[in-house]
This record gives sequence, structure tokens and C-alpha cells, in this order.
Amino acid sequence: MWPPLLICHHLQCAENLGAIARLLGNFGFSGCRLSQPWVKDWEGARRVAVDAVGLLDTFRVVSNLEEALKDVSYAIGTSFRSEVGRRKALSPEEGAKRLWERHRGGKVAWVFGGERRGLSDEELSLCQEFVCIPTPGAKPSLNLAQAAAICLFLSAQQGQTPPQTHEEARASLGVLYRLRQKMHQALLAADFLNPQAPGYVLEELWQSLARAELSQREAELWLNAFKHIERQGPSGGLPEGG
Repeated sequence: MWPPLLICHHLQCAENLGAIARLLGNFGFSGCRLSQPWVKDWEGARRVAVDAVGLLDTFRVVSNLEEALKDVSYAIGTSFRSEVGRRKALSPEEGAKRLWERHRGGKVAWVFGGERRGLSDEELSLCQEFVCIPTPGAKPSLNLAQAAAICLFLSAQQGQTPPQTHEEARASLGVLYRLRQKMHQALLAADFLNPQAPGYVLEELWQSLARAELSQREAELWLNAFKHIERQGPSGGLPEGG
């Protein structure tokens, strides 16, 4: 689905909130979710939004980032870092192109972190990819609204290219998060993961599934398979020597 949704996690500055509403109006986009926002001064946001005040009233507030992403099929986070774990950042141009390439398979989104610290490693892991906007000057990161302006501009440019052919609906991140949780539980019970530090191997397995871009049906099959394994319990495995 196009245009992409904007998700802002822990946004705290009223001026940035108003500027984002204005940006959506500038580029003819709509759709913004605020995950655990810290901003209180909505009147300050309205002053900055000017003639895009009406868009502010459509912004949806949700309790956490997973809730914001649950019906999204493909998300790209943003960071001032060029590498997180074993993942390397895309350029903003690559990010906008990938969102456009995947929007026929379901809802796509840009994800921005708050002004104080951006997105953590764990929060970035909820997105299939992330971008880094290069800043060769002394300051390593952009203001939130400035970063949003660049991403929205590039998305608007992509939206002028010819439409793609139809493709099968991709799995929503809500289903993929449940799959990840069941994977974690089943692999711990099977002694495949180190209980003291399960995250490293689990993250590699998760990223391989994310790269596969499962359809909704495929993700639900994986989820049901792990549920079945969980119901079987420790005694449900292969007999000795099997």
C-alpha cells in the first residue's frame, strides 16, 4: 500500500510533531502513528503545522512499537549508525526504493526514533532494514523532522515511477513477531539456544526469515508448526537413535 506510513517512536518535541504534519501535507501523504509519544504540547505542534493542522487530528497514538507495526508487512528504520550488529545500513535512496518495490505486498512504513536517543538495537530489529543518512559534518545525526523530510521527499519521487504488477500479500509484522516469540520458546526448550545469551543466534535465524519475505500464509504455517512443536513438549521429539 502506498504512500508509506510514518511511525515515530518516543517523539517528544512539539515542533517536530507539527513539522511532520506539515511535511505530510507538503508531499501529499497521510498516515502517522505515534508510539509511546512523550510530547505533551499539542498546541505547540498545531502552531507549527499551520495549514496542516487537520492532519494532526488523524495521527494515531499506540502503546508501543510492536503495536504500531503489527499490520505492517515491511518496515525500514532510521539510525545515525551505519552498522548495527551484522546489519549494514541502506542509503536513504535505497530505502525509499525498497519500500516502493514492496508496497504491493502490504502496508510499508518508515520508522523514526525519538529525539533523545533514536532507535535502539532492539527497536531496529523489529524492522527488516534500516537506513543511515550520511552527515559528514561534526554532528552525526539529523533533527527528526529533517530526517523525515528527506525520507518523504525520496518516497514521493519513487511514487512517480510506473506501478508494479500484483504480488501475493506479505506477512504482517504482527504475525512475524508471534513467530519469533514461538521460535524463541521452542528452541530454548530444545536446548538449541544458550539460555544465558539466546539473542545472538535467534537474531541470525530471524533475519534469515525476514530476508525470505514470507507471505501471510507461509508465516502462519511456520507459526503453527512451532505451536505444534511446543504442544508436543520435550517428549515429542525423535526417539533415541532416530
